[in-house]
Amino acid sequence: MYQTVSRRYDASNASPDLPTRVPMSRMEKYFHLFAMVTQFGGVLPLYITLTGQDVGIGDSAPINTVTMAAILAVSTVMGIRYRDNIIRAIPGMTPVLLFLALAIASAIWSDYPGISLRRSGTAITTALWGAYLASRFGLRDVIVLIAESIFIIAVGSMLLGLTFHETAIDLVNVNGPDSTIGWRGILDGKNTLGIVMATGMSTMTYLIISPGTRSRDKVLWIIGILLCAALLYLSQSRTSWVAGMVGVIVCVVARGMYRRPAITTVVMAWLVLLGVPLALFILNDLSTLTSLIGKDATLTGRVDLWQIVLPYGDKRPWLGYGYSAFWHEDSPRTQEIWRILNSYKPPHAHNGWIETYLELGWLGCIVVAIQMLQMLISAARATAQGRDVDAPYMLLIVVMMLIFNMVEADLIRAPALFWPFLIIGPVAMTKAMRQAPRAALTKFDPRARFAPAPTPFLTPRLNLAAPPPLKLRPGPLRPFPLAGH
Repeated sequence: MYQTVSRRYDASNASPDLPTRVPMSRMEKYFHLFAMVTQFGGVLPLYITLTGQDVGIGDSAPINTVTMAAILAVSTVMGIRYRDNIIRAIPGMTPVLLFLALAIASAIWSDYPGISLRRSGTAITTALWGAYLASRFGLRDVIVLIAESIFIIAVGSMLLGLTFHETAIDLVNVNGPDSTIGWRGILDGKNTLGIVMATGMSTMTYLIISPGTRSRDKVLWIIGILLCAALLYLSQSRTSWVAGMVGVIVCVVARGMYRRPAITTVVMAWLVLLGVPLALFILNDLSTLTSLIGKDATLTGRVDLWQIVLPYGDKRPWLGYGYSAFWHEDSPRTQEIWRILNSYKPPHAHNGWIETYLELGWLGCIVVAIQMLQMLISAARATAQGRDVDAPYMLLIVVMMLIFNMVEADLIRAPALFWPFLIIGPVAMTKAMRQAPRAALTKFDPRARFAPAPTPFLTPRLNLAAPPPLKLRPGPLRPFPLAGH
């Protein structure tokens, strides 16, 4: 049986409405690992590499359809069996449900309604699987599954690179603005490998510094960190380098915020006060920042790409061109964009928010922003109030999503790395907010953060005025002697 986190790390008086945490069977663990590796992009690229097939932009590979159908079937059966857990999580999934409804409805005005409906089905499959996983099992169990899935991808990428070196190198964008050669492993590109490895390195660091992790598991996570760091360097994805370093720092800061409202307030205030000036500095002097990571002021052609595609979005500002329907090889606008960029053929806008704007317009951007803001606020509250010992991890995920989607377009794409987190995060935080808060810490005590002291009124008091109890002696009962006898 799969071991879950000890119950002593839960809130001292958790709500009875919270679903009971149960062990995960071995078969179910394998299913979730397979589903996560698929969502993180580790199945389709490997299949294309082994079979030599070529899947065009906007097209669907049969292996992807089969795997998503299998995940949907199993998730549907398990969701029906444990429907009470999912029903409890529905209030926290309101932005998710609105987004899915908008994605399905976009087939009405989409230039490629079949693609919009098919990709909406993939997003719904991920939503059902993520809602079931996060509602039935604890957040620590989900975090461990994420780390194990990325560990599997890292091992597969390293083995592929050592045995078939040319296959593991990303040669697709050599002729584009970002001509740096890097590893892609079993994924579809070097930036994707960098994103996944940076997330894995941050997740494993979080597990090492978190309570409840066994010593032998820490050894495994240390090996995983070294492997992810090596692949992160080999990917030559500079943005992922920055995100990996920031992720490790956020792990330490987020853990320090647990059950410390004062520190949480200070950290959030600094983020607000420094966020606006930093954004203005980046916009006004982008070349200074990009030179530190070895890039030019155009972010290897991304800024030029954004200037080209944004006028297309302005033609349909509110509803966009349909979910996953902007980029297609047969689309005249896609051909026009590629012609302007000469030999460079980007499959997306290289920015999560611009991609959302192109596909679902301002309405889609507003729904996704509400979804991420909900995750951030709930995670900050649950961390400061001590409602869930692993709530700080969701703060890490929000930061990683914001960094990566500045230069990549994995915000709403399914299957992709961050779309499952937009499902798991709200569900997990809905469960966390049902738990009762714990008292804030008054002094720094690493054990006191995770093992609350016993309730004071249950501790017996010593009454000095009462006589000591009589000590019974062993043996048969004897009559009490009467006076005068």
